[in-house]
Amino acid sequence: MAIKKFLFGTDSHGDQIDRETAKRFLQFSESYKPHYKIHGGDVFDFRPLREGAGGEEKSESMESDVKAGIEFLNQYKPTQILKGNHDVRLWNKAQSKTDGTLRDLCARLASQIEAQTAWQNAEIFPYDTRTGVFAIGTLQFIHGFHSGINAARQAIATYKGTGSVIQGHVHSFSRFADTGLNRAEGITCGLLGKKDMPYNTKTPRKLAYENGWLFGELVENKSGTTSWECWFVRKDGETWMTPR
Repeated sequence: MAIKKFLFGTDSHGDQIDRETAKRFLQFSESYKPHYKIHGGDVFDFRPLREGAGGEEKSESMESDVKAGIEFLNQYKPTQILKGNHDVRLWNKAQSKTDGTLRDLCARLASQIEAQTAWQNAEIFPYDTRTGVFAIGTLQFIHGFHSGINAARQAIATYKGTGSVIQGHVHSFSRFADTGLNRAEGITCGLLGKKDMPYNTKTPRKLAYENGWLFGELVENKSGTTSWECWFVRKDGETWMTPR
């Protein structure tokens, strides 16, 4: 049985990427040489498109955001990309029926992203609870559809019927093992982006955000199950902590 390595980095958020974290992550990817190089979503930030964005925020250019996101993808060269809730804003607005100018801009930026070699070479998953799941046997990866301190527990409650699940979205690390005859764990991962962003200044939950990523090894068994383990690489205070 061949052991395969996987790497999961998520929530780089375009021009809100944390440069130190990204540099260390890319160095780790180069040395670890994983078979699966997964980007867990929110490759871009697209804050002008978020609901609740103020007038000043809506007037921001998205060119630097797209440029930074593409630059990171070209360096990482992921094998899978799980679109996140920030990413999908662009594609949704590209189909807007109420604002032609915004629709044209978003359609142009979406085409620019889709034309990139790193995007074309990756397996792209939509932001969708059913079809937005990348599965290796019984180990599943999603961007994340739950938030808050119980996200890992809520995720495995949703997906335990088909195995364990690893997600981003909440910007912090956690593990929750559900009870049952078969292994079912929910795991959340820290972020590659900045912990402090322009729109989260009043968000208490950001105090739990952690920079880092996770990596692991897996074996696909003849029975159809997947044996696996993963480990966190996280920045604790001023120090990077890693099991490798």
